[in-house]
Amino acid sequence: MASMTAEEILKLLHTELARPELTVEALGASTPREVLGDDSLDYIEVVAVLEEKLGIELDLQRLGPVLARGTFAELATEVSRGLAAQGG
Repeated sequence: MASMTAEEILKLLHTELARPELTVEALGASTPREVLGDDSLDYIEVVAVLEEKLGIELDLQRLGPVLARGTFAELATEVSRGLAAQGG
């Protein structure tokens, strides 16, 4: 998988989460809990979608804290860093 910027990953998340009421910028400023609620299966779905679309396995140890306490923009940044570290 080619390297992607955090902005590109955020746009991918926006498309895949199908939240038309949110702009890309609003999604980036939101936490997963604000958008998805407390259902942990939705969090797993976000990771699964990213893995499928990016063709990589994501490190849940690293992404877990971001999913729990960060924003979608922070998640996109971490995923982008992971792609770069894998040489993508």
